[in-house]
Amino acid sequence: MCLSAILMNSVTLKETSMKTFLTILVLTFLSSPSMTAAQDVELMGLDSHFGYCDGIESTAQALKCVTKHKKDAETALLDNTNTVIENMDDDNLFRFQQVQNKWLEYRSAECAYEADRVAASGLKQITELSCLAEKTQARADEILQNDMRASQPEQFSEFGVFPRWLNSIKNTYPDVLWANNNVYSVDMSCDGSDEKIVSGYKYNPVATDINGEAADAEATVRYELAHFLAIARNPVVGKPEITVFEIPVKARDSVDTEGSKTDETEAASTVLCSKEINYAVFAEDVEKTEKSETPLCAPIVEITSGQSEKCKPLYLTYNNNQFGLSSTSPASETEEITEETKETGQK
Repeated sequence: MCLSAILMNSVTLKETSMKTFLTILVLTFLSSPSMTAAQDVELMGLDSHFGYCDGIESTAQALKCVTKHKKDAETALLDNTNTVIENMDDDNLFRFQQVQNKWLEYRSAECAYEADRVAASGLKQITELSCLAEKTQARADEILQNDMRASQPEQFSEFGVFPRWLNSIKNTYPDVLWANNNVYSVDMSCDGSDEKIVSGYKYNPVATDINGEAADAEATVRYELAHFLAIARNPVVGKPEITVFEIPVKARDSVDTEGSKTDETEAASTVLCSKEINYAVFAEDVEKTEKSETPLCAPIVEITSGQSEKCKPLYLTYNNNQFGLSSTSPASETEEITEETKETGQK
């Protein structure tokens, strides 16, 4: 092959490679998340009227559905306003009316400005109505939420993705996998504010030899599942107080053996059979609350795991400003104390 043919073939290969590279680059750009998101916005539109304007085919229909949304939003705003001002004192009522008047001025000015920016004259009216509907709906929801935040600060004192108490637990124990979706709330300290209970687990490395005994050298590393139980006292203002218990997860067969000493059984049986656990207020506390008709105050929470009869419950207690965990039923302890008292009295 002559030199000119070789050079021509080389140039052709380079051009083909470059074209292939550019084609791949363009396709990659078009299929990128940002490009896809932009196309989705273009296709979907900016829907500020969810449930009102679905399936419309003309601007006239859009005008009709937006007008309907505006009317419903104004009704919701009026209803929520009446709900909020019902229990307001004169001072707060006067201040609320001032704020509401200023908000109405802002809404009118903002929506008129948005309409003026639209180049197509046929869209100015619908743009203004859409703006009015959107802002009125947002205000109707906002004043109700603000009122609840003011009246129930313990329920609305969080401003992040996760509550402060959960962040505190995760930061203190970052290697534990916490079950965020299984949080139990109950007033154990009987101070009128619920404590938060959440569980988690991790695998702890344990060095053992062939016979299963601990060894320092030439050991085979295995892992044991450990459960973590965290209780948080979460004040409205300040930093939460965290108490954490580490609980082994074992089969009950290895701990509930006949003939074992009481103290050894107690120490060994503070375990769980499964990493999936459930919480329940102790039955006696529920009965006392129902009889007294007072808000639920439960210094004892029963913790269960597994389905086997050998998977006995654990009891989380609060006494003398401290949390405790035991496998002994509080009812049994009460009966023992009563029997001891009777025997002492007879002597």
